[in-house]
Amino acid sequence: MNSDYQKISNFIEIIKNQPKNPNFEKTFENADISRNDFEKLVKNWSGLSLSQFFNSINPKHNFSLLNRDSQTSLFDVATDNYGKAASEFTQIIPMTDEEYGDKGSNLKIDYEFYDSPFGEMIVASTSKGVCYMAFYENHEQALRNMKSRSYNSKFVQKKTEFQIAAISIFDLKNSKPIKLHMKGTEFQLLVWNQLLKIPIGKLVSYHMIADDLNMPTASRAIGTAIGRNPIAYIVPCHRVIQSGGNFGGYMWGNTRKMAITAWEAGFKYRD
Repeated sequence: MNSDYQKISNFIEIIKNQPKNPNFEKTFENADISRNDFEKLVKNWSGLSLSQFFNSINPKHNFSLLNRDSQTSLFDVATDNYGKAASEFTQIIPMTDEEYGDKGSNLKIDYEFYDSPFGEMIVASTSKGVCYMAFYENHEQALRNMKSRSYNSKFVQKKTEFQIAAISIFDLKNSKPIKLHMKGTEFQLLVWNQLLKIPIGKLVSYHMIADDLNMPTASRAIGTAIGRNPIAYIVPCHRVIQSGGNFGGYMWGNTRKMAITAWEAGFKYRD
């Protein structure tokens, strides 16, 4: 696992367990790292200064961002404050009922394990594109979770070009074209395609997505669809937070969601 991410993750976990106004000096002590060393770690890992890092994981700061951007549609072109949206280089190919068969009986799925800036990942692909991508802590559990979505498929551990292209997304300025082969309802696919339009460094609320889809009363259903997204990071459900600025849940852990937000906030400061 990426050791820098592990230290960042541990630090965030300690902050989460502190009162609303954390004593950062005490946090450095509990994390067994000096302020100077942590500042260097944050700069090397994300490109952020220490104050920028603390802002990026602060719900009050996130609320101010949402409020400032509340009149901005997800369809608007990204400004200098944001990076590319995955929609610029990612295509979702809907999986048909015939392809999926009886819980994947008509599919051959290749999978492999990869490292990322946020821990280890399992990435799986069909003959048309990536169908599953997830962070994991336990190797065997990762396999079980993947196979539970398509348990009648034939699984082969094998690296593919689709997987390699998917992992390239962590090189935020040089991502390769990515193809996703996703099984979902018409509504889920609509929401997942909408998520692809959220640019790097931007945070939105469930209500903002509902408004952009002209479904102002569908926030709860949108939240459910987001929670069933099987493609971590590429389909950026981590960029959706609660209207009050709190991060909310994340299939791969709230701490990881906070760390990803910080890392993405610093994309423009990195080479």
